[in-house]
Amino acid sequence: DLPGVFVQESIKRVYLFGKKTAHLLGYLGEITQSQLEKLKDKGYQMGDFIGQDGIEKQYDEYLRGVPGGIQVEVDALGHQRRILGKKEGIPGNDIFLTIDATIQEIAYEELGDRKGCVAIMDPRNGEVLALVSNPSFDPENIVLYLKEKKHLEKPFFNRVIKGAYPPGSIFKIITEIAALETGVIKEYDRIECTGAMEIGDRIFHCWKEEGHGWVDINFALPFSCNIFFGTIGVKVGVSKLIEYAKKFELGKPTGIDLPGEVSGVIPEPTEADPLNLSIGQGPITTTPIQLLSLISTIANGGNIWQPFILKKIVSSKREILKESQPNLRKTVYIDQEVLDILRKGLKNVVEFGTGIRAKIENLEIAGKTGTAQRAATQLELPTYGAFVCYAPFDRPKIAVVVLLDYGSSPQAAEIAGRILKRIFIPEEIEDENETETEIFYEQI
Repeated sequence: DLPGVFVQESIKRVYLFGKKTAHLLGYLGEITQSQLEKLKDKGYQMGDFIGQDGIEKQYDEYLRGVPGGIQVEVDALGHQRRILGKKEGIPGNDIFLTIDATIQEIAYEELGDRKGCVAIMDPRNGEVLALVSNPSFDPENIVLYLKEKKHLEKPFFNRVIKGAYPPGSIFKIITEIAALETGVIKEYDRIECTGAMEIGDRIFHCWKEEGHGWVDINFALPFSCNIFFGTIGVKVGVSKLIEYAKKFELGKPTGIDLPGEVSGVIPEPTEADPLNLSIGQGPITTTPIQLLSLISTIANGGNIWQPFILKKIVSSKREILKESQPNLRKTVYIDQEVLDILRKGLKNVVEFGTGIRAKIENLEIAGKTGTAQRAATQLELPTYGAFVCYAPFDRPKIAVVVLLDYGSSPQAAEIAGRILKRIFIPEEIEDENETETEIFYEQI
């Protein structure tokens, strides 16, 4: 009723889970000039707020709706004379995710203030159950991070899909499969580890200075013996190692429905040597989501599922506009005997090997540790520590990757163990008469 005074609506997105889901959901921001040039034909205007990352960006066209408004005629004093036109707004659609709110919170809490990331997936179909990257940010106060220069800590960087790191000893999974399937080594063939080996004018070291002694593959994988895997890697050859890495889709985007996924790097045969490559070092990088896909493929016996987060999109009229189905990207044939040997070794990694800090009473876990230096020639530099695993061993339902920036793989294994312990309640584990245990997800 006040002349010249009008009510102008503005939007504010409320993120109930705050930092816990920041990299997953993303955030809104005012459209930039470059974005407007690409989107102006779709009805976007300067001043609009659009998704700038995460689910907000991936599914912006479904979330934004259509704004409404009233066109009025006013006199010179600002009094409203008549309504010239009215347009009803159309609400945005509702999006349902595969994310389990409880598991997401567990992953966030267990990672704590460490710089790194956690991702959790159902290896049976590719549903992503949790995705956390740290440092995180408050999606409702983006400007604060820019003003206080907190952006220098890279809080907006989603390590799960955008971080490319050397896989380290997790790559020994590939080396073992290649060596066993090509007949380079058999299960009980032994190799002596003295702590170092001389190849030409190079000395190749094991992480255990005094060496592991005479070991076969059933010991070498749980204790991650570099000399053993370097020896069989040379026999397999760099071309075959690269062939197997590509067979398991390493160095390729997984196709997860989040923007900005990078591919990592699988080198050409002329760019790598088998010693370093066999233990996941040298000019090779993979993303945490790729490592999660790899361990999931081992868990399910060869199916490479596309990780996905969207479950369905529902309109304001409760119509299902889009519904996701599991997408089988590829099936890799793995010789059953080879798979059995590998799985046994992965279980022993946790039972008594380098991943023992993930061990939980009454729950069998299979996993692999991986540590990589930031510079191969400067071993004193801080490392990346990673751990991938699945559980339960005999009926896998959960696959986990934990990566710590400036951390160790035993620390990553401990975090994964705590996560799994909180997910699998004792009743699920101890009921031996139960033929199938279901995990019920609270979707967000």
